[in-house]
Formats: sequence, structure tokens, C-alpha cells
Amino acid sequence: MTEKKVLTKKQKLFILLGLIFIVGVFLRAYHFQAWLFFWSDQVRDANIAQEVVEGKTAWPLLGPVMHHTAFKLGAMYHYFQISAMKIFGTEPYVAAYPDLFFSILSIPLLFVFLKIYFENKIALILTSLYAVSYYSIYYSRFAWNTNSLPFFVLLYFVALHRFLCEREKTSWLWVILLGISIGVGMQLHALLLVMAVAITFFVFLFVLKKNWRTWKKWAVVLLIVLVLNSGQIFSEWGNGFSNLKALFETSSGRTDGGIKKQFENALANIDCHIQSNAQIISSIGDEDRCHLAYSDFIKKISTAGYAKKMIHDFGSRDFLDLARSLIFTLFSLSGYAWLIHSWRCEKELSRKYFLSLIIVYASLYFLLMLPMGGASLPRYFLHVFFMPFLFLGFWLKFLDKKYPQKQLNLFFVFSLFALVNLFTIFQVARDFSVGAGSKIRYPILGEMEQMLDYMISQADTKKELYVSGKSSYAFTFFTPLRYLSERRGFKLQEAENYDNIPNEKSVFYFRDSPKKNATAPKSARGFEIENFKIFGDISVSKLKLKD
Repeated sequence: MTEKKVLTKKQKLFILLGLIFIVGVFLRAYHFQAWLFFWSDQVRDANIAQEVVEGKTAWPLLGPVMHHTAFKLGAMYHYFQISAMKIFGTEPYVAAYPDLFFSILSIPLLFVFLKIYFENKIALILTSLYAVSYYSIYYSRFAWNTNSLPFFVLLYFVALHRFLCEREKTSWLWVILLGISIGVGMQLHALLLVMAVAITFFVFLFVLKKNWRTWKKWAVVLLIVLVLNSGQIFSEWGNGFSNLKALFETSSGRTDGGIKKQFENALANIDCHIQSNAQIISSIGDEDRCHLAYSDFIKKISTAGYAKKMIHDFGSRDFLDLARSLIFTLFSLSGYAWLIHSWRCEKELSRKYFLSLIIVYASLYFLLMLPMGGASLPRYFLHVFFMPFLFLGFWLKFLDKKYPQKQLNLFFVFSLFALVNLFTIFQVARDFSVGAGSKIRYPILGEMEQMLDYMISQADTKKELYVSGKSSYAFTFFTPLRYLSERRGFKLQEAENYDNIPNEKSVFYFRDSPKKNATAPKSARGFEIENFKIFGDISVSKLKLKD
């Protein structure tokens, strides 16, 4: 009789990780081309990469401009896109392949990162939640220089932790990976440039003090960083460091405003941290901006009679918003408290180092974000995306230790967060599947291709089209539509003065879609609507210019 083969714990672990990986890949890659977010920033980057691939321009020395500044990052992000286009072609969606690739790789890397502190069971649960995190999936499905940060931040932590623990015995592979993580990461966002350099320098001093023989490996790390940033270094040297000066000028300008302004910035910073932690782990929140809702609730709570009103309005929208805000405020505050408590109580040196790195990194990030205040955006928290997973991990570890026989506790917590994320993903995918994904500030590549198909099919003169509309719609859709039309050999122009447009030309007007059961609009800008088609929240109308 043949004995039944029993899987080892290691084999079961790899199978579970494989299943998590497959789910994560599916959610990130499904309908990637058609459901790709594609705005003016993506057009700019795709154009740069395409022109290099086609031999029209040289490889750039500098990369994207940092938001609200004149400072340009290193060009590594463009190099990723150029390389992708050289391999897969110059279609616009190819420019987003690197972000998709690194997002996929960040799934198993997160497990390696979490395993430094948590046991397999909890690390698997948290990795599973990351695989289905709407926040993480959202930022993996379009091209932006910050979107690959999770992978390089995790690689940085894992490699630096190895260096801290193993010192002169650190394998050359981890030395090289540390250099790569710093050299690439600092070119993806200026905040990581500052944090990686500052933290690595202090770790370097600490390790060198413990064992001076590590200097050779530190020299290799520095060499790799310099080589990867050589383009920016040459550019700075040739231009009198004008680009770097722009960064310092921006930083000093944001610290002005007095004590009151800085206090308001601190409150807004705390507010956005709480909201982003909630959104990353649960998908609850606006992926485009921080609403600063918690500050509003503080004002409301201090209003006389507010508590009585909440009791009276139990179950109302305001009540549910307040309850949600309080829950996620407690989640974040308790998470930071768990982090400090765990660090103080930890005896094992490897875990102590790990928690120390997290505390220093998170604290430095908070300080660097203070000048941003109310201008903070959820995408900035890609730098610290792992924090809410750590917070939840501390709670899971507590539940597992407190109630070791009740494993359903862990399953319940996992199911709660996973289902909320999957519900959000389902809602978004449902809109996309019926061509209703495009919003006022959210142009979708596949739907814009359909818009262009419609305009071309309705155009009187096929090679020249005019578009107009509300300023917000024109701002969102004109640049990407012009880029897509030029690839097809059509000229798209913005209709500013209707009197100067020849009657034989075709003009299309962008506006809100008519609400359900509402009467369809018959005119726009004083012209009769000849035909129109709805794309989600957007209505594209052909105007009749002839008398």
C-alpha cells in the first residue's frame, strides 16, 4: 500500500505564498491596458520614453519634476520606461509596465520584510491583505514615478537590516541590493532621497563603530549609488547645482508661516496619516486627496449639543462617519503605541534593530511631511505603506498570544479587511467593465480610445477635430486625447473661439453625463447638439455649427 505523501511546513508555506502571489498578480494585471489611468503626467513620460526609443532624443540626465517645485529627480524612472518600450514596443500602456512589475515583486518581498519580526502565520495574513489592498492595486495600475516606491523601500529595509545584523559577514548580494535600493529609490521621490541618505549615514557610523572592517562593503554601496545617479551628478555639475538649489529653496520656503501655521500643518499631517493608514489597509477613503475630515470632527465634537444630536441620529451618515473616524484614529494611535511598546520590550537583537529602523524612518517621514500640511496627498504615503500592516500585525500577534486556541479571531480580522477591499475592487471593476470608469479627474486609457473612436466616426473632416467643454474636463482629457489622436494621424485642437472655426470642421463638447431619467441636453455653448455619447460620468457631444 502506497503511503500518503505529507507536505512539509516549508512546502505548505510556498504553496500558500504562491496562491497569494497569483491573486495579487491577477488583481494588478487584469485588463491592465484598457483600465489604465492615463493623464497629462503619463503623456509627458510616455512621450519622453518614446522619443528616446525612436532615436529622436538622447537618454535624459534628469527625470520628473517634483510636485509643486522646480526640482527634478534623477532619470531612473524614465530609464525603466525606456527599457520597457525597447522590449515591448511604444504603446502608451507599456510605460506603466515597470510599475506593474515592481508592484508584483513587492508581494513576496513584503513577506520577507514581515518575517523579520512576525511568525509565518501572521506574515502570511498581512501579505494576503496587501495582495488584495485596493490602495496598492490602484497605484500599480498606471505609470507614476512614486508607484514603484513600495518595492524599493522594502528592499532597502531588508538589505539594511541584514547589514546591521551581519556586518562584515553580510553577503555581497545584500551589499549590492542595498546600493541598488538606495540608488534607485532616491530617484523616485525627493523624500526618499533625504530619508535614505540620512538613515544610511547613521547606520554606517553605527556599524563602522562596531566593526571597522565593513568599510569595504560600505564603499561598494556608495559606488553603486554614485553609478546609478551618475546622470544627475553630471547634470548638476554642469549646471552649477541649480537643480539641487531648487530643492533647498522649496524646502526653506515651506517652513515659513509662524508657529500657528506650523501647528496647523502638524494637525493636518496627523490627520492625513490617520486617513492614509485607514485607506491603505481597508480601501476606505479618497485615493486622490486627504479630506482632513478628522479636523472637522474635532470642531463638531466641541460644538454644544453635538453628542446629543449624534445619539438622536444613531445610524445616520454623520454618525457612521464619526464612528469610522474614531475607529481609524484609535487604529493608528494604538499602532504607533504598539510600535514603541514592542521596541522597548524586545530582547532579540535582530527584531530590535528592525523596530528601530521603522521608528527612525517613520519619525523622519513625519517631520519631513510637516511643511506639506493640508497639501498632503495619499500617494505620498507610498513611502510608509507598510505601517498599517505592521499595526494590524501587532494586534494579530496580541490576539494569537492572548487566545492561542481561538484561531478564528485571526481569520475574522483577516476576512473583515479583505472583504472590504474586495468589495471596493468589485465596485470599481464593475464601472470599468461597462465603460463607466472615467471621472472628472480620472481619464481611463481604454475609454479615451473609445471616445476618440466615436469622435472620428462622427467627424466631417477626418484629419482635424476640435474639442471644448467645461474647464475641468478640458484640463483632464485634452492632453491625453491629443496624444492618442496624433498616434493615429489625427490633429486634435482645443476650440477656444468658436467664431474662428470653419463650419465644415467638427467640434465636440465635454460635459457631465445627464442624470438618470433626466432630459438629454439639446444645446451647448449656444449650439445645437447633433449627437452625443456617454462614457461613465462624461458626455461627449458633437455640436452643429452650420446654420
